[in-house]
Amino acid sequence: MSPWHLNYYRLRRKRGILGTRAWIEDREGRVLAQVDGAGGRGSKEIRGHAADDETRPLFVVRSQATRDAYDVVDPSTGSDLGSFRRVRSPGKPPMQDWEILNDGGRILGRLRESLESDRRYVRHGVSSAEETFLVDRTPLGQVIVDFTKAPSEETWEVVLQGFPDRVDRRILLGVLLIVGR
Repeated sequence: MSPWHLNYYRLRRKRGILGTRAWIEDREGRVLAQVDGAGGRGSKEIRGHAADDETRPLFVVRSQATRDAYDVVDPSTGSDLGSFRRVRSPGKPPMQDWEILNDGGRILGRLRESLESDRRYVRHGVSSAEETFLVDRTPLGQVIVDFTKAPSEETWEVVLQGFPDRVDRRILLGVLLIVGR
């Protein structure tokens, strides 16, 4: 099975003086990709590469001309895997929903951020938050975020249940690299 069609991922992020680094792992803790410059929404391009070979990119998340819209590309084939964009919903804080689209622009699903995820910056004792992947308004996955480590470290666990196999998970991981700021 391709590492980009699993139903569990762990995203570890560490912020430092020289920038932000992230590691994407499978359930057993094997590193599937290392991401340098995982700097969040202000980033123009984020590259995930093999942990043992920084010259071989596995995916690239690129900012589109439209604000808060991104493409995810497989550089080995040059193919567009899909994209995602922030959706402004009336009556909600604007960062709550992200639409996930396939390579043809059709909406595959949505990532709904919890309000608690924004409180992590205030640090009022919030130790975890949850985001939910929705497809046709049905929850098919959760992202559980652990903020209990040092303020410069986070661990995100992605658990998918019934998520369509045809969807390359690099799109979902790209969303989390941006949403995680």
